[in-house]
Amino acid sequence: MNRTHRDSLSHPAGPLCARLAATVAALLALAAPSSASMIFDDGGVHNVTTEIAGNALVRDHPTDGWTEVYVGPTGSITGDALVEDLSELHLNGGSVGRDVLAADLAWVFVNNGASVGRFLRTADFSRAWINGGEVLGTLGAQGDSWVEVRGGTFGDALVATDEGVLVIYGANFAIDGNPVPPGPIAAGGQLTGTLRYNVPIDNEVEATGNGLVILVQTPIIPEPATALLLITIASCGLAMRR
Repeated sequence: MNRTHRDSLSHPAGPLCARLAATVAALLALAAPSSASMIFDDGGVHNVTTEIAGNALVRDHPTDGWTEVYVGPTGSITGDALVEDLSELHLNGGSVGRDVLAADLAWVFVNNGASVGRFLRTADFSRAWINGGEVLGTLGAQGDSWVEVRGGTFGDALVATDEGVLVIYGANFAIDGNPVPPGPIAAGGQLTGTLRYNVPIDNEVEATGNGLVILVQTPIIPEPATALLLITIASCGLAMRR
């Protein structure tokens, strides 16, 4: 992603939103250095391949710009992860044991094999892309933030609130068993269908407080890791025939 071309996106109600608000309040406490076991704030690129015991904070350096953290398959953060400013967290098969919060203009990516133990929450114009893996709690977009879902599985509801936007890509969508066309959904309910990376979805969705949930009709394709494997196999087969 080109960080020089960031988009600028222009009160919760109900029990799900109340739970999300409580999660945000708890995670914001991580911004105090004493609350984080590991702080990434040097404007560099970091690959996490081992366990970080406790909480992690990812934020910009005052002069060197945003910080990027990549958590690989052998890496983990056992507590919460807070990403703020323009910085990035990439879960590439790694895990966060509890909650993930993106604030300010931060970016979060959840890819194949990754795991978030509880909530994943965006706020304050931040963005998140869910391409695979699992979020075991609620996925929430709040406060003018933007979340795109193309794969992954979810243990709880998907919620857009306080002018947050949640975009879900896939096909054969239905709400409470009734087929729905692409576009914004008028009300919440139990969403079923198939996500873009060929993963079924069967979760509650909710849009409140001027939040917006948008369904986008797309072709169904293998998840990125599977697609790469198929391309590799096909290439090997072609080489053998030659």
